[in-house]
Amino acid sequence: KEHGVQFEDDVWCMFYNLGFRILNADEKLKVQWGPNPSDTQQLDVVAVGKDAIFVVECKAAKEFRSASFKVELNKIEQYKEGVARALQQIYGKEKRVKFIFATRNFRFAEDSEDLKRMKNMDIFHLNDNSYNYIKNLIKSYKESVIYQFYALMFKDELINDNRIKIP
Repeated sequence: KEHGVQFEDDVWCMFYNLGFRILNADEKLKVQWGPNPSDTQQLDVVAVGKDAIFVVECKAAKEFRSASFKVELNKIEQYKEGVARALQQIYGKEKRVKFIFATRNFRFAEDSEDLKRMKNMDIFHLNDNSYNYIKNLIKSYKESVIYQFYALMFKDELINDNRIKIP
């Protein structure tokens, strides 16, 4: 497989191994995010869980290199709200929608504009290190890894407001 397609498949499998069973069937999933028929967006990976929906945009390179994703991030900024609304109409308004920008073999400077924009847009950057971290968690903690994954995705956010009862 071409490295971009392989990376999308790897991310899809990561979500499956995390326990998600509602996933897009192939790379041809398109969601209409606006009122015009042309307001559609192809989504690489969509994973629907009990509490959240994850929308993943994947970018991969054959060799390590630097890049700017200004165009891609502008596009996500344009369709993010509409795609979230469309997915919540299908799967339930109580589910939060988290966008992930997954990269393989791309280097970012710590003060990169792309990283700053992702943080400001509340998009999680799944880089090589975080991908490998999650894969290793899946191998070691198959049953409880989903909790660590949610903690990573929703850092500093309230995941749910259920009260914990201690007998």
